[in-house]
Amino acid sequence: MKKLFNKNTGRSALSSQLSVLSSQSGRSLIETIGALAIGGVLVAITLQVYQTVSTRQSRMLAGEELREIARGARILFAGRNGFDGISVHYMVKMGALKTDVPPRMATRMELSPEPLGDGFFITLSGLNFSDCAWLSSQHFDWAADVITNDSFSDPAAENCKNDRENKVAILVE
Repeated sequence: MKKLFNKNTGRSALSSQLSVLSSQSGRSLIETIGALAIGGVLVAITLQVYQTVSTRQSRMLAGEELREIARGARILFAGRNGFDGISVHYMVKMGALKTDVPPRMATRMELSPEPLGDGFFITLSGLNFSDCAWLSSQHFDWAADVITNDSFSDPAAENCKNDRENKVAILVE
């Protein structure tokens, strides 16, 4: 039979067990799960903010790259009658472009003269829906028009498809 009273300590067995339980420290399972859930929510929010900032920065840089392409072409073809012979390869060869790599959002880039010869097109393809809609809705001060997926309808962003095969042509005059 179990002793109910400990002669050495002067305490009962029940009181000893209660003492052990009350002297334990740490977190309960529910507290730990709660802390992990809060941490998970904070990580998810942080990742979303990072992705938003990263997308904005990427788009801003792409806009600046496009501005530099337009500026370089205007300088290179100044004094000529139109933009005949313009291409990415020619612009790189003449030093007006540093590289033939398209802006960050596109997989391909082409430069081609406008049929009337007054300007040229910067055509970006391989755009996802979001980048297509953003690019189509921009009003660049150096661009005359934006054509989305070979359609001139307005607003141009409505012509973007839900895949990664969107094409946006920016007319520079």
